[in-house]
Amino acid sequence: MEVIMNLINDLFKKIFALYAMLMFVFFTGCEESLPVRTKPQVCLEVTSVLANQGTTSGGQIIEFLIIAKNIYEETLQDTLNIRGEIHVWWKRRPEFEAHLVLLNSDIMSPPTKIWGGQLTMDPGDFVAFRKQWYLITDNNEYIPDFLDYSNGYVRGDIMYAAPEDFCFEAVITVYSQVGLLEVYPVTFTYRGWKRINYEK
Repeated sequence: MEVIMNLINDLFKKIFALYAMLMFVFFTGCEESLPVRTKPQVCLEVTSVLANQGTTSGGQIIEFLIIAKNIYEETLQDTLNIRGEIHVWWKRRPEFEAHLVLLNSDIMSPPTKIWGGQLTMDPGDFVAFRKQWYLITDNNEYIPDFLDYSNGYVRGDIMYAAPEDFCFEAVITVYSQVGLLEVYPVTFTYRGWKRINYEK
């Protein structure tokens, strides 16, 4: 009887050792085959920035256009969550400045790329942001009122001011977790104007 019990104990020991070895191989193999996926740190790149002068029914404007490209090797898809700001200032008089908030409504992406509140960007896809500035500073100053018209050109009832250099920069987050864009200071020229009220 004692011999039988010893055989049974030896058998259980071998089975336990084999089970422990199999568990070790299984868990070790899983760790090696499932590497931790890291989020891309750089996935969007600014490719073009523009500042165009124009006129709308609301008056003179500067329209900013920022274009970015998906440089990541995979498709990006996440909830559209535009958070950003354009900072613009008068180069010669930097106390005249404005901060323009960027929202989801400022994005210019093909409608097929935005669905259910999500933005999809395949590798190589572009996305653009457009923001209009009505030349009002943070202190509620209207830029054309402070320009130099002493040597301006007059045509009809319009007097043009001397050209002035302005600068702008921007920081934009496209997605909730990735997609940070930075636009470093860019200089553009603005030539304002005002109407002349001739007395009869």
